Amino acid sequence: MTVDPWNKGKGISASLSPRAVDTIYELYLQGWTVRDISKRFGILPARTKFCVWVRAQLYHEIIPKLGVKFYLRALRYEQRYNENQKFCDYGLDIP
Repeated sequence: MTVDPWNKGKGISASLSPRAVDTIYELYLQGWTVRDISKRFGILPARTKFCVWVRAQLYHEIIPKLGVKFYLRALRYEQRYNENQKFCDYGLDIP
């Protein structure tokens, strides 16, 4: 948990799971607007744009250069990260 400087209390320190970020990217590629995706997941449009940009960079720049083994290693790293800090997937209609 991080400390909220405005309330001097504990704030929420949450991050989206890799599965949620992949879903955001897939919805964007299907033609959903940034606003619709941000409403579905309950996140800011800027965060939605960042998730789309991150996945586009991953799939078009990083994986072709470093290979799929690198991506799988990164997923294992994120799983270990999830043990200490839980992912917080937003939205009511996430399957």
